[in-house]
Amino acid sequence: MPYYIVHAGTALKKLATAGTFSAITLPAGVTVSDLRRTRFAILDRWIVCVNAPSVNVVIDATDLTTHLLSLAAPTTTLLAATGAAGNPNGVYRYKYTFAILSGTTVITESPFSPESLPITLTNVKGTLTSIDVATGGLGVTHRRIYRTTNGGADYYLLATITDNTTTTYTDDSTDYDLALLASVEARGNPPGVDSTDRLRLIAPWKDRLWASPVNDPDDILFTANREIYAWPAINQFTAKPVGEDEIGVTAFIPRRDELLVGKRARLLKVIGDSIANFQMVSVIEGIGPQSQESTVVVRDSVYFLGEDGFYEYGPSGLVSLTRDSVHPWFTTDTYFERALFSEAFAKWNPLYDVIDLHLAAAGSLAIDRWVSFDLKTRKWWGPHKTDAFTPTIAILGRDDDDALIPIMGSSAGHVYTANRATFSDDTTAIAFDVTTKFHGANTPDIEKHWGELAVISKIEPAGSLTITPKIGGLDAAAGTALTHDLTSGRERLARVGQGRYCQLRFQESTAAQGVELFGYEIPFHELGRR
Repeated sequence: MPYYIVHAGTALKKLATAGTFSAITLPAGVTVSDLRRTRFAILDRWIVCVNAPSVNVVIDATDLTTHLLSLAAPTTTLLAATGAAGNPNGVYRYKYTFAILSGTTVITESPFSPESLPITLTNVKGTLTSIDVATGGLGVTHRRIYRTTNGGADYYLLATITDNTTTTYTDDSTDYDLALLASVEARGNPPGVDSTDRLRLIAPWKDRLWASPVNDPDDILFTANREIYAWPAINQFTAKPVGEDEIGVTAFIPRRDELLVGKRARLLKVIGDSIANFQMVSVIEGIGPQSQESTVVVRDSVYFLGEDGFYEYGPSGLVSLTRDSVHPWFTTDTYFERALFSEAFAKWNPLYDVIDLHLAAAGSLAIDRWVSFDLKTRKWWGPHKTDAFTPTIAILGRDDDDALIPIMGSSAGHVYTANRATFSDDTTAIAFDVTTKFHGANTPDIEKHWGELAVISKIEPAGSLTITPKIGGLDAAAGTALTHDLTSGRERLARVGQGRYCQLRFQESTAAQGVELFGYEIPFHELGRR
């Protein structure tokens, strides 16, 4: 049964498809900010949570236990001395780590401690002491000891101490015992081990996690293969130019064969499939996604909100979806609050195959409007508005039958599902309010007689549609309203009037009342110029 991890106020919670919440207990000392979005990434059974938590957190999807994603390295160097007769024969060095294990599965493991002084063991055991214990309630369950082979520089796992109390270990392993295992590269920690920095963006791609921090927002860090806790220092790119703006990287957008990296004024991508051939290349300059949440991937094509419109990136390259149709929505202050584009969010509704882009109205701080792009017809619809709540985020989830369904969160702490059979916002009416263009019949300077209006709509069991005409010039006042019976399917109404232009406004605002307008027709006769 699917479920979701949601950020609610200062907590993380499990949300079941039935709509019930249950608390998630965070590691000791970890807090969640209600001023920042938690961003999540899933790799294998692990749910990684960053940005809003005070330190990076990982949730085990099997039982919802939480742990620190990263542990600080031990600072104490272990001491090695010769012991009783035994198997080791060579010059060796040692390191150790703190770790959290579930059974034999490593959840997280710290970078190495400082390297011990070399010790020569000639057919004697190595006696290791001063192995530090982790303090501060970090949840450490194990320490892991690593050793070189004779005179070597690579480290191999020697032993795992299955507690956080033992401070000694006796080494009786040969080089052959260690060489049967793969050597271990130095692990690093990402920002977010403490509150001095944090990861703000994160995404999975090619069996790795990719992230960008707050203090160096042009940096792109990534993990070792399938190891969420291992962030080697060499696993890093820089989204140049550095310092282009204070935001840096704005979005990670995984596709099948590339990871798009967005900045506000450019789009880059990482290609390759391993550390040996990963590389970053430029896609386009001058435009890029405004935020992580306003990006959507549908059938491996990418859609995102840029500074001057909505874009598609796919097989045809980068294409503006708004320049030839609704350009003023995104380039004027008439429709939406452009200063809040960085707070916009988008979702895909597979039932209607549309992308909904949620925005704030001009002059407003509430993201309570949205516009819809129909992927089939390539047309825009909207703006839409809900009066039932103020949306805070939108995602594509799954219901009890595991079917895809759009979900929205609200500022009041509720979660709403879309695509319901009834036409209401939780008993609040959804206003149907459509205003047509000014029809001029390609003769805008000629006076016309506009005849009987015919309206065709879906047959409903009840209800009526109010139609208000404007007849005259572009400054025409609203005329006498007409009423269309929604039970009729098709209806001829009164003559509309006389003037150069005709504009119609269709309105209906009754809870649970459906309206689907198929079309309208107005016969007209030209009367000449005045």
